[in-house]
Amino acid sequence: LKGLGVNILLSFLLGVFLKLVAGALPGIVGTVSLLISMVIGLFCCFMSGYVTAWSAKQEPVFNVLALCAVLVVCGVALAFTGKFPLWYTIASFVLVVPFTYAGGYVFLRRG
Repeated sequence: LKGLGVNILLSFLLGVFLKLVAGALPGIVGTVSLLISMVIGLFCCFMSGYVTAWSAKQEPVFNVLALCAVLVVCGVALAFTGKFPLWYTIASFVLVVPFTYAGGYVFLRRG
């Protein structure tokens, strides 16, 4: 669960950062802010996969895959809010699992 905590914390900080940027630069909204959000969000997924594998005492791959499942469920819940464009929702579904798994994979290769 440490990886999920890392993801939630980094996502919260991302939200605060984007609110500050949107408030300071009102012209940067829309596609640019969504792309920035996606890049930072994928970094958060990578780090959460790394932390999950690092903190797993046994079966780090299973723990990372469980984290991927939780993130997909959260993504499904957010997808039905209709607040995001279709391209953003599809890209999130396609990229979240590989980036999260890559974080765990990098830890396993280093360890």
